[in-house]
Amino acid sequence: MVLEFNPVGHEYRADGVKIPSVTQIVSAIYGAFPSIDPEPADRGTYIHELCFEYLRTGSYTTDDIECLRYLQAFMKWVCEREILLPAHGLIGKRTLYTGYAGTPDIVGDSTIIDIKTGIEQPQRDHMQLIGYQAGNKKILTENLYLRSNGTYEIKRRKYNARLWRIFQAQVMILNFTGRY
Repeated sequence: MVLEFNPVGHEYRADGVKIPSVTQIVSAIYGAFPSIDPEPADRGTYIHELCFEYLRTGSYTTDDIECLRYLQAFMKWVCEREILLPAHGLIGKRTLYTGYAGTPDIVGDSTIIDIKTGIEQPQRDHMQLIGYQAGNKKILTENLYLRSNGTYEIKRRKYNARLWRIFQAQVMILNFTGRY
């Protein structure tokens, strides 16, 4: 199966057939995100790119002081986890699951980590990781919250069979209706 991704509209296709993304499934469960100010959303995307650049090369290029604070938090996390750089193998890849697709931020041997730079939304954040976990109880999941003051916080999320059933049900509904 060929998985394609179009960043315009955040659209995944498997063998040319449109399928829902983890983000779309979570939004269908909890409601659409409130109107997002483009500036913080763009900043979050840019911070993710800087983190991935740092993992790939062990260095970064930015003169944005505000984003640098988030990156410093990420660098502290990398150091405390004793991750050897370059670590491009840790950067998540677009993944086709059964009936949906998604791109986790960081994937280790038995851990999926999702980077967050905005307001913590525990239910949404956990459900997103449930989607990436795809029912595999052996995979550990964490949200890595990077803060603007250069600190970070880890929230470990346990496998939750009830949330996984809700996620799967929503996948079926979205694939049946085609509304995503």
